Amino acid sequence: MEDKEQVEKTVNRGGRTGPRRKRYTYEEKLRAVKLHLEEGFNAVLVCQETGVSPSSLGGWLARYRKDGEMGLRREWWARAGGGGGGGGGRRPRGGAPHARGR
Repeated sequence: MEDKEQVEKTVNRGGRTGPRRKRYTYEEKLRAVKLHLEEGFNAVLVCQETGVSPSSLGGWLARYRKDGEMGLRREWWARAGGGGGGGGGRRPRGGAPHARGR
């Protein structure tokens, strides 16, 4: 039987285990993006300095280039249909939505 801590970790994280992901504020995201784009710091150095993963910084840079500072705001991004919603708007493997069973 699993110990109590492992069960709680699994239950509290929707079945996922491992460390929690850090949530970055808008200001933290903007600082990292501007360090790279405006100050000219290497992306690897920005990640080391800020503690952000390269994949997170890459995503923020892409959203900043596409939508400017608003692209870094979580509440705006959620309303615009991006990230955080699970499937990311992808269609199921069968093609168009609701195509199965017809």
